[in-house]
Amino acid sequence: ESYDEKSVTKFWKADNINNLQLLRDQLAAMPAIVAADAEPQVHDWMQQNNIAVGQLMNTLRIAILGISQGPSIFAICEFIGRDATLQRIDAAMQKLGN
Repeated sequence: ESYDEKSVTKFWKADNINNLQLLRDQLAAMPAIVAADAEPQVHDWMQQNNIAVGQLMNTLRIAILGISQGPSIFAICEFIGRDATLQRIDAAMQKLGN
């Protein structure tokens, strides 16, 4: 429910937010987020679409954790589940703007 101001300033940018919405769509299409499967799928998708991994993963971390640092974001998404992951992305986009 709160977001690290320094992380938001650094990574919550228009291009990253647009890509986060596209990533949200990718995650929503998965029946479940299993880190071992989701991580390579997402990285392949990012490579095919010329999306900078570091930028988008840090934006995703902000949406999920409120900060741009922490353990494997895919492990966290698996732990909290697909629905909670999508809800946190939606909440961050609503609260922080897109």
